[in-house]
Amino acid sequence: MNRRTILAAVGGLSAFGFVGYLISEMRLSLPVLIRVMNETDTDRNVAITAYEVDTDRQTFDASFNVPVDSTATPGRLSNSDAYVEVVLMEPLSDSDDGEETAIADTAETFTGENTQRLTVYITDDGLEIDEEYRE
Repeated sequence: MNRRTILAAVGGLSAFGFVGYLISEMRLSLPVLIRVMNETDTDRNVAITAYEVDTDRQTFDASFNVPVDSTATPGRLSNSDAYVEVVLMEPLSDSDDGEETAIADTAETFTGENTQRLTVYITDDGLEIDEEYRE
């Protein structure tokens, strides 16, 4: 073997290794999709907040309305280890302006690098969280 053949082989292997590293990093850094499904017969207000486990830094905060029999996708979380809290709000019936709310239910979970999707179900019984993981 001559020097040119050896250098070509080493260059090809290193490029292949670098591409493999990039693919694995991209797969692991995919964000976590959040979906909220309203299975009740009234519009519901939801607030979702996420905090990094190690630093307690807030990484996600969204409040939104989910219409009857609809699905909302408020955004995506980073796939780092995080504590996620979902709060179901309902208007106070004795409120004059209709803007005051009370907490009807809460649900909590943890996400990590293998979490692919969080689906929050709003039912007549409250909140349920379903997690799907990457293989």
